Amino acid sequence: MKWLAVLAGEDLELALEELRSVCLSESSEFSVVNKVGRVILFKTDEIRFSRLAYVREVSRYLDESSIDSLSFSINGLEGSFAVRPYIVEGESEDKRSKLAEKIGSSLDITSRSVDLNNPEHVFRAFKIGGKIILGKRVFLNEGGSFESRRSHLRPFSSPVSLHPRLARCLVNLTRADGFGSDSGNVSLVVDPFCGTGGILVEAGLMGFKVQGSDISAEMVEGSKRNLGFYGVEDYDVVKSDAFKFLSSIEGKVSGVVTDLPYGKSSLKELEAEEMVGRLLDLSKSICSNRIVFVLNRPEVCGLSADFSVYVHKSLSRYIYVVNPQDV
Repeated sequence: MKWLAVLAGEDLELALEELRSVCLSESSEFSVVNKVGRVILFKTDEIRFSRLAYVREVSRYLDESSIDSLSFSINGLEGSFAVRPYIVEGESEDKRSKLAEKIGSSLDITSRSVDLNNPEHVFRAFKIGGKIILGKRVFLNEGGSFESRRSHLRPFSSPVSLHPRLARCLVNLTRADGFGSDSGNVSLVVDPFCGTGGILVEAGLMGFKVQGSDISAEMVEGSKRNLGFYGVEDYDVVKSDAFKFLSSIEGKVSGVVTDLPYGKSSLKELEAEEMVGRLLDLSKSICSNRIVFVLNRPEVCGLSADFSVYVHKSLSRYIYVVNPQDV
């Protein structure tokens, strides 16, 4: 099955890897058919696109036509619709409106009920490879829910907490498998340095069972408050040294994901090496998918960061994605 996605964020490679990771966590197939700027035409099975953080929208592929002689066949449509072409850089709103009208008149459908304000179906048109590719939008990520979960809006907060969108992306990068609680087979995601619980909240909202630890009793209680506030019920957060916590886990977990406590000025390079080394050593035997962690340096333990996220002039966060078998 083919789909069209519009990537979001400043790092399109990070957004694409998140899309790939989510698809491969719930499907056996993912392949990019074409890529133009932020638009990706790809193949995968039908999955929960609502998990995505750095994808603006997803449309199901319907048909394609040459630009010069537009003609689309749409079967089984009932209800109102609107055509909204994707605007590439440099195109005007007027050009978009004229293209929408032209595409709308070319649709081979029985119903002609156009509703530009509140349509039941939204058709998206993309210029790819000299053609117009038509899709029906199935997912729109306007970002409001992420903004409502920002640190200062939670019952318990910390100034160094990850943005919820980034936290969600990190969970997805683990390729934590299954459909969470929707399928009755709940997968487990763990964060050994959970802090205020931002990563656990995002994983929990996706339906995963979550477990975490923090050395601070205040952080543990605050994390529990945040999880409860956002309606996450299947969780366990304990006061513990992170490495003792990882050592206590029996069986396999779907993903290990954490934002390492690099904010302290006392964290020297050798300490970072030891911390990451122990994290990887303990996680590789329990993690069935991938280990994802964030650090404040681009290299550690012989690894180079896979992605970087700019925070401000004195801080960038570096994302590492590690397969347990490679440790």
